[in-house]
Amino acid sequence: MTSHVDTAHAWWSRLRHQGLLLSPVVMLERYPSTPEPAPLATTAKLRDAHTRFVLTAQARKGDTEIEQSAILAWVDALLDPYLGYRWGRVARQNAIPEKLTTVVRIGSRSETIRPHRVVHADANVTVPALLVMADTSGQVGRGRGRNAYARFLELLRGTGHRLGLLTNGSQFRLIYAGLDFEAWCEWEAGRWFDDGEGSGELAGLRQLLSPDSLKPVREGVSGLLDAVEESRNRQARLSDFLQENVREAIEFLLEDVSKEGRINPDLFSALVRCGDSDPLTDAQANEALYQATVRVVMRLVVSLFAESRPELRFNGPVYDLAYGVRTLYELLEEAVRYEGGVHSLFQRNTAWPRLMALFRLIHDGSLHPDLVFPRYGGVLFRPGATDSPDPVSRALHILERRVQVGDFTIHAVLRKLLRAKLPVIRGRTKTYVEGPVDYSDLRTQVIGLIYEGLLDYRLKRTDDSLGPMVFLNIGRQPVLPLRRLEDMLANDRN
Repeated sequence: MTSHVDTAHAWWSRLRHQGLLLSPVVMLERYPSTPEPAPLATTAKLRDAHTRFVLTAQARKGDTEIEQSAILAWVDALLDPYLGYRWGRVARQNAIPEKLTTVVRIGSRSETIRPHRVVHADANVTVPALLVMADTSGQVGRGRGRNAYARFLELLRGTGHRLGLLTNGSQFRLIYAGLDFEAWCEWEAGRWFDDGEGSGELAGLRQLLSPDSLKPVREGVSGLLDAVEESRNRQARLSDFLQENVREAIEFLLEDVSKEGRINPDLFSALVRCGDSDPLTDAQANEALYQATVRVVMRLVVSLFAESRPELRFNGPVYDLAYGVRTLYELLEEAVRYEGGVHSLFQRNTAWPRLMALFRLIHDGSLHPDLVFPRYGGVLFRPGATDSPDPVSRALHILERRVQVGDFTIHAVLRKLLRAKLPVIRGRTKTYVEGPVDYSDLRTQVIGLIYEGLLDYRLKRTDDSLGPMVFLNIGRQPVLPLRRLEDMLANDRN
């Protein structure tokens, strides 16, 4: 069986994601080819419409809201002519029927929520495929945008039409609203006309939201909605690939620990010696350091698990801004995109202190009126202590207080936990497609299985006597000294 890495869907992996909207398996089957860009004249018209929107937004830069009419004019230019929805396929506000609105109660009063546009899947205008709403806040789903996002979810669930597009003109968020979860992906319109990766993302949006993609595949169900719902049934089990990604994330952290140890020879003194007890052997110290690093990465896994479940309340404006793991990754991704790639993270060390603050928040809780957070306690999030008789606790204290983990490493760690190359088998070919990890589908038993699997590994330190170490790309990738492999090769020749 041959294998290769899929590149037709690289644009999809560059978008912001939450949850599982389209699985790699379904993406390959439904959209097997690279998205075709629109004709140059069509793209030029869309660029002009975007320029008009940007100028309007800049004219109101001091205001708290973007003009709704400007957003809708920009959306209309995207739907027709760029996506190809001719007049009649898109219902505007006055032509939207009552069945596509929903009533919610806010205190003692009722409020009707209605979409601003409805895109139909068929020419007869009988199958609503996409509800569209304009959000006048500066950031979709953040700050003031959280209210608009929550209202839009109410609309999707209340009408039973689970697929929608929420936009403030700058971000376009495609959302699927299940009964007790939601999944989405988000485009940045400012990237669409840069003639680089952004143009591929625009072509991808055209592929997903085209009339051909939305046309009904069965009664009342558009093709895109069918693909989204099939994705949840065919998602690969998280335990199949997340354990390997967690192991690699641990290795990234250990590399920074190793660098710090070479700079500071006394870094591990408090780990090796504690009070009057016998000093730890190298094997014992390495084991404690490995267990401490595993514990740190598993804290991130549990935090992402909790953030994917609204009922656990690992959310809110203050939490997202100052503590959230997923929002931290998004901030680092923005720096990579707009500040010169991953090199922009080399000299930054802001992410590690933020994560340490998150771990303390989860363990100790908070009574601050702006962030009321329950005290969870527990061994996993318990801070390390330099005078603890437990060597793992002492190793944790070194990691938390004395090691400088750079933003570059944290970005790599979080990318391993939030993105994965998933295998898709088509005939005799295995293709790997990068996609988001859906933590809303994770079960607590899987977390236990991941942790147990990590206990099979051991940390060893090489030195001049051992020389370079070689990872063999077979089985579980055993590690052997290069000198030993050279001896084996020489003996084989003899």
